[in-house]
Amino acid sequence: MTSETESQVDPKESLEANILRLKLIQAFKSSTKEQVIELIKANADQIKIDPSQGFLSASDFHALHIAVQAAPLETIKAILTTFKSAPAFDINSIEPSKGDTPLHVAARHGRSDVVMYLLSLDGINDTVTNFAGKQPVEVARTPELAAAMQVVRAQYVGKVAMEMKHYFATNDIPALEELLSNPRAATLLDINGQDPDTGSTVLHDFVKARNIPMVEFILSHGGDPFRRNSKGILPIDATKDETIKRLLRQATKSQTVMIQTPGSPQLPASVVSNGNPGIKPGDPATYYPSMDGEYPHLAGPAPSMKGFLKKWTNFTSGYKLRWFVLENGVLSYYKRQDDTESACRGAINMKQARLHLDSTEKLQFEVISKDSTKFHLKADHPVETSRWVWALTNAIQYAKDQDKLKHMQQSTGYSSPSTNQGQLTAGNASISKSSSSSHLARQITTRSASSNSRSVDEPGTGSSNVAKLVSLNHHDLNNTVDNYQSEDEDEEDDEVLYAKEAPYRDEILSASDSITIGLNSVASTIKSLRHSSEAGTLERADLDKGLVALDQAMGMINTLISQYNKHISERENFYKRKIERDQELQNLWTTTIRDMELEKDRIEGHLHKARQQRKQANKALREVTGSPSRRMSYTSATAVTTPTTEDSKQPTPSVQVSQPVTPSVVNPAVTVTANSSDEEDDDDDEESDEEFFDAVDSDDENEPEDTKPATSEPSQANEKPPIIENVLLHENRDELTAPQREVLDRILDNRSFAGYEDGPRKKLLLDDDDRPKISLWGVLKNLIGKDMTKMTLPVSFNECTNLLQRSAEDMEYTDLLEKAAGIIDDPGERLVYIAAYAASSYSSTIDRIAKPFNPLLGETFEYSRPDMGYRMFSEQVSHHPPIGALIAESPRWDFYGDSNVKSRFYGRSFDINPTGLWYLKLRPNKGAEVEEELYTFRKVTSSVVGIITGSPIVDNYGDMEIVNHTLGYKCILKFKARGWSGTHAYELKGTVVNSAGIPLWMVRGKWSDKIYAKKLNHQTAVTITNGVPESGDGSTDDAGPGSGGSAPFVIWKVHDRPKAPFNLTPFAITLNALPEHLKGWVAPTDTRYRPDQRAMEEGRYDEAAEEKRRVEEKQRAARREREQEGIEYHPRYFEKRVHDVSGQDYWAYKGNYWVLRVKKELKDKGDIF
Repeated sequence: MTSETESQVDPKESLEANILRLKLIQAFKSSTKEQVIELIKANADQIKIDPSQGFLSASDFHALHIAVQAAPLETIKAILTTFKSAPAFDINSIEPSKGDTPLHVAARHGRSDVVMYLLSLDGINDTVTNFAGKQPVEVARTPELAAAMQVVRAQYVGKVAMEMKHYFATNDIPALEELLSNPRAATLLDINGQDPDTGSTVLHDFVKARNIPMVEFILSHGGDPFRRNSKGILPIDATKDETIKRLLRQATKSQTVMIQTPGSPQLPASVVSNGNPGIKPGDPATYYPSMDGEYPHLAGPAPSMKGFLKKWTNFTSGYKLRWFVLENGVLSYYKRQDDTESACRGAINMKQARLHLDSTEKLQFEVISKDSTKFHLKADHPVETSRWVWALTNAIQYAKDQDKLKHMQQSTGYSSPSTNQGQLTAGNASISKSSSSSHLARQITTRSASSNSRSVDEPGTGSSNVAKLVSLNHHDLNNTVDNYQSEDEDEEDDEVLYAKEAPYRDEILSASDSITIGLNSVASTIKSLRHSSEAGTLERADLDKGLVALDQAMGMINTLISQYNKHISERENFYKRKIERDQELQNLWTTTIRDMELEKDRIEGHLHKARQQRKQANKALREVTGSPSRRMSYTSATAVTTPTTEDSKQPTPSVQVSQPVTPSVVNPAVTVTANSSDEEDDDDDEESDEEFFDAVDSDDENEPEDTKPATSEPSQANEKPPIIENVLLHENRDELTAPQREVLDRILDNRSFAGYEDGPRKKLLLDDDDRPKISLWGVLKNLIGKDMTKMTLPVSFNECTNLLQRSAEDMEYTDLLEKAAGIIDDPGERLVYIAAYAASSYSSTIDRIAKPFNPLLGETFEYSRPDMGYRMFSEQVSHHPPIGALIAESPRWDFYGDSNVKSRFYGRSFDINPTGLWYLKLRPNKGAEVEEELYTFRKVTSSVVGIITGSPIVDNYGDMEIVNHTLGYKCILKFKARGWSGTHAYELKGTVVNSAGIPLWMVRGKWSDKIYAKKLNHQTAVTITNGVPESGDGSTDDAGPGSGGSAPFVIWKVHDRPKAPFNLTPFAITLNALPEHLKGWVAPTDTRYRPDQRAMEEGRYDEAAEEKRRVEEKQRAARREREQEGIEYHPRYFEKRVHDVSGQDYWAYKGNYWVLRVKKELKDKGDIF
């Protein structure tokens, strides 16, 4: 491995120096620290160890630069301790060939322990730049080392910034002088920073306070008289004191074109001597072009600058003061400085920009983009103009070089050092003094290192490694390192086999560097010998010394090569073992999958047999009881249990042979008779759930008619009526509350049901989807761990809906909301129906394995149901992450929220974790004398399991907390995970409690089939709360103290679901219909017009794939165009706000869609398809 070396020397360098270099390298590798110190003392004639000898010159021996490459840390510490003031061991000394300090050398060679030790020394200066304009942090070998160096710098900045704050507050000029005399502190501290509260700089504050000594001090130490405060006021405009004004005017005359930003590199002498007029050594340079012409150098971040400039607006207003920001290759401007987070008025990309200067105008200049965008700008002073011109010129060149470098990398594979190590910037602190003379308010802002995405994936990176390196910045290095050693000695044998990173990485790099250093030193010594021989100055003693040194050096190099080869061999063995193990695991995995399939077939055989046994047992029981239609409750325990399958919507009950106990039926609810008290000691919660609902789980034909909820779907068997009825036209306005009438009038005035006269669609054109059959696992196995929303899958994995319509499926069971608001006067019972509604939407997920289409940015979907009395509208407000905002309105309720989800594929399952909060505003007819109640809930995790076995199943699990924010009632609804055996598939249970925490209602059932509710009395509530009521008066309800409360009754039952293409529910089939009456009403961005989804619905799969590719590319082109023009996308119908009650961000409906719709003004609102 080839590496740069800091020990290369001029062949004319003295023979003695080269021999000494060989001796030192050998001593660093093989001698003790005491022996090394004696060797240095013995060669004091060549190594400057006496402080009286003065600073190191270019011809002197730079021993410390060699030590940081080759010596162990303990040896380096001993040297620096022994020769604390020696010129040869100055920690900030610069070697003559590249201008590197010892810190540069250690960072470049990846000597993390040495780097951290040097940074812990008081006199270190990590802001010195070498001849390439790079600071040590910019040449660090690994991204984690660079990040650790940045963290240490930030810690230092925080410390000295606090000191500076104190000194300014106390007007302690001598202390400030001493602090700023430290080159490191002076470079990193920004004396021109603004106070985040007042927007003023310290110069502004002391100018206002008429503190002449402090004003003089600030101006003499880099204070910028052109730096405006947040209101655009210059320091000179903040005072009427003529003495101070005179000082500021004198300072403006002495200002240079450029003001050094904290941490910016200094221009090297090579640039100064390169014919650049007006530039002096030490002037700052964020960027300068390549000096060798081979490739562009990107030294540090892109040039940046902020400040006020006057911008030409129009002939009426002329020039207006605007806040300009040059950052990340873009020049943006804002009306006010406070608008930088939200209200950019315009921007020009430096890659497409050019400057136009008028030689007759010292204050004006133009920035012109290729698209003819122009900024006519004007400064208040020629120096201020020159600064902006300088910064913009560098930014334009930087952007073009960056673009050139990217093309070079793509064509040649070349990667510059700065790209490899990430664009690392110097941390800084900005300081500003508050207007109060006795109080100083200042914010310390640090900029940490940033590494590009490529660096993050390199071996050994990560925040834990950075933290470990930062910890080395303390003096007790050995103890710190020990803390990171393995705690489990027994696992050392497996470390190599199971390690994520190949072994000996650091050892191989170190050996490679040492070999290179040794060989270069040998070559230099041989050159010196030859030069002395040719000059006739080679003496026998020198020759003997040189040969001995060469012999010893070659022995050392041979040893290093042996170690290097050994480590390389071990590394190769690691990869061989890893490949072999991966192959074994692959074979084992393949065998396991095959065995699982065989086991699945065997289980299905047993399952079929168990079903037959169950049918026979049920038949025998019906004959014994004489009741063929009513299921009974039994107490004794001879049971035949069958496992749950996907064919049944609920677990198969245990069949028990015993004396029957006939349950009674009470209208309107089904009464439950609990099993024998012999099971009182059974504390199994799951068994008690089954016992509690044993009787209500009867056949559908035995349910009383009024226990079945009204369905929102028309009968599939009946013929569709020609005209659908608008139920809102028949509302009795006298029975409605004022808020209900207000919403009713708004819905009717907007003609929200226009276009929906034909009624819901009942079937698709396809009788069955014949999509190409592709192995789901075969496609997904390479996508493990990735975000599902960013996966690119074949269109055959899609169903003919999209995520906006999936959210709209929450509207299927809105009859529950109508009942809760219309006829229920008990707030606890209302919450029961709200909970059932929140759970009902999951019933449509069964067998829905296909992926919905991802909506395009700006895509919309409206859906109205005249027969159900509501309207709904949604919009895709964000693409990454994909977020769809929705609002549904009815006279008695509003439902709104967003479908923001985090999804991940884990190999065995898809997991979809909703993060958006959903809101339900209920306007009840009766209740606690409140006009509106606000409910919130967050959806539970949905998962697709069984992918590997080829039998994917949808599962929903987790806790759903439904909160009535108005009255304080809560319901915790627990969705049980199905488990490996499927025992608890689809089960849910919950408890409704009042504001005092007293349980009032129990909810049980299956989200796939039915949900039941039961009112609790005092005794049952006490049992649930472990025998002690949490609060309240402890009174009992109407059910009496001896019972369990009211009888359980059905509050929700799933709609019938005949077989349909894509396994869509009857409600889902209605969503994408586009009848003729509706075409003139919906927006052009409506999902119904999406061509790929329509082709999918109609079975044109190849066309769907092509259209999907086309519309997505159109979306990407629109995004690129917005980025080039600097336009930020804003949704048309929703806006982000903070909710008044929850305090969380949410997408609020602007109220404009239905207004535009009724006015027929939607035709030109978006072209995305």
